[in-house]
Amino acid sequence: MKHQLDINAQAYDGGSALYFSIWNENIEITQLLLANNADCNISAHRKQSVTETVNKNSLETLQEYKKGLFNSLVENTSSRVTEYVSKKSVDYAFDVVAGSSPTHIACFMGRINVVRCLLGHNAKINMTKEDGITPLFYACEVGHADLVHLLLQKEADSQICRIDGKLPSDIATDNGHTSIAMIVKEHMKKRK
Repeated sequence: MKHQLDINAQAYDGGSALYFSIWNENIEITQLLLANNADCNISAHRKQSVTETVNKNSLETLQEYKKGLFNSLVENTSSRVTEYVSKKSVDYAFDVVAGSSPTHIACFMGRINVVRCLLGHNAKINMTKEDGITPLFYACEVGHADLVHLLLQKEADSQICRIDGKLPSDIATDNGHTSIAMIVKEHMKKRK
């Protein structure tokens, strides 16, 4: 008897097999999952949901969970991301991960080949988190110019604002990525 597995099954925090393959930069597994109809637009659970689940059912405290995310972002990424996240808090790491789609995470981590693969399988390029963040925001925040170019080329909307009113170009400027801010602003001018 064959068992049918749910390729989109999610862990208690909303992570899926696709999400974890992207997190670990395993492009072969990512491609295999997408070829077998993994949904590239399923997001991790929102902060409130994860907080409630961890507080009720987990063997670790919420602070330990956040620390684990922080450590993983520092240890399993490029030197650019490691340096950037190292200056942040465990709460920041939680904010990045909670509610993120696979495309958000790939853009934050600077994984351009993964982003290309996701976009080739109809990932929603302008998907927003509850705070209004799109994948373009993360590419601008961390300084992944190659990803910013790719996202803009693939019609990422550079005029979507976060709930605080900031644009991706503002986030690039706030983080010292002036050349990226200029790229985004030029793109905005062309779109008008």
